[in-house]
Amino acid sequence: MRRVIYGLCAIAIIILFYRIGLTHEFSQVGVVATVNTSDYDSTSDYDSASDYDRSISNTSNILDSKFNLDYANMHRFVTEFADTDYIDDNYIDTNYVDTNYIDDSQNLDEEPAIELEYSPRYMEALTRPMPLFAAMDYEGEYLSIIPPQCVEVLERHYNWLQIRTYMGDKWINLDFMPQTTLLNEFLNRHGHNIGVFYQNLDTGFVYSFNPGRIFFGASIAKATQAFHVYTAAERGYVDMYATHIYHPRYEWGGSGIIRFMPFNTEFTTRELLYYSVVYSDNIASRMLAAYMSRISFSYRDFATELGANTRFILDRYSRNASAEDMGLWLYAIYSYFESDGSYSHYFREDMFNTAEYSHPHFARGQHFGGSEYINVHFIHSDYPTAQKFGWTEISFNTVGVVEAPSPYILVILSNMAGGAHELFEEISWLFQEFNERYFGGRAEKPIAPLVCVLTVKAIY
Repeated sequence: MRRVIYGLCAIAIIILFYRIGLTHEFSQVGVVATVNTSDYDSTSDYDSASDYDRSISNTSNILDSKFNLDYANMHRFVTEFADTDYIDDNYIDTNYVDTNYIDDSQNLDEEPAIELEYSPRYMEALTRPMPLFAAMDYEGEYLSIIPPQCVEVLERHYNWLQIRTYMGDKWINLDFMPQTTLLNEFLNRHGHNIGVFYQNLDTGFVYSFNPGRIFFGASIAKATQAFHVYTAAERGYVDMYATHIYHPRYEWGGSGIIRFMPFNTEFTTRELLYYSVVYSDNIASRMLAAYMSRISFSYRDFATELGANTRFILDRYSRNASAEDMGLWLYAIYSYFESDGSYSHYFREDMFNTAEYSHPHFARGQHFGGSEYINVHFIHSDYPTAQKFGWTEISFNTVGVVEAPSPYILVILSNMAGGAHELFEEISWLFQEFNERYFGGRAEKPIAPLVCVLTVKAIY
């Protein structure tokens, strides 16, 4: 009996080591790092856990695909996934030997002696851009970023892979995650007063701080309103060149320059969009809202289609906002910028040229009004930035896309009044440095489909 038990244990151990030795997993496409100070507060901004999970799922597209790329299963993988146009005829898999490569002088009645040379050891499919390191060291500066592709693995230590690249033999880490300690330390000083969302558009990496906390959106809603109007125009619901008359019922104070124009002035839909986005014009926004109320494609329909939070909608458009939800809107807006839409170039141009009042006291955050405007960016960067900002007595916000070599979204919301210019500038530079350190160069897109084939040469 004792021998039987020992034998069964030995078999179990062999099976366990066999399974461990044969399998490995791909890393996820997207990585999300979140800091939420509401974890320490009994007050939650979401009605239920399901609301929060739904909101999280909308902001980051994470592909959770896992394949077993071991030698035993490689033939299955090649059969199901490989495009044979990309398979070199000079190579064969482990289940096939082409007799054309056998010397005619050999006696075919006898089974030839075949030595199999595994070249390469195995292939790994990288499903997202990855930084290259000279050694197994996160603290070292990365050398470059390589696009999604199949790589030849020369050596492996856990999830560190030494691969063959155009720069020589370098290292990548399948669990690569940028270090966010400095971001956490800086933003934690401001607690519940601020919400931040960052997304690198090349890799999909997301960092957020108080992502679900609700703030009054102020004029950042004019960006989502404009996106709705442009999308409706693309779909034939809206005439971009229809005329609208400035009636006394649209009169409104606050930002904008239409209030300095006479009643009965006519504007096209396109002109109203320009004034609303570039000059944050409240009257233009109000006239657009009246026009859009008469079409069947509502803002609520559009927000639902995008997966945005419709609970923020009040009086036809979003009034409240969370950093996470605005990150979703910005991703969709930038995708529209990059599309071949009939009107996307107008929207793009306006968002890159937003302006604000010009006044000697502006640098100290005081708002005195006036009709003279200058270009102002609340997101500071060395690169062109498409953004929309807004403030009131209870909020100070900005949202935008920075066209760095590796572009990124940055959303900063706060419950501070008009005195947060310096703080927003600090946050802007902090995230630019973070983006350049970990994602400095834009990864080129792969030319061919992503196909991994383990090749085995037959040598005689």
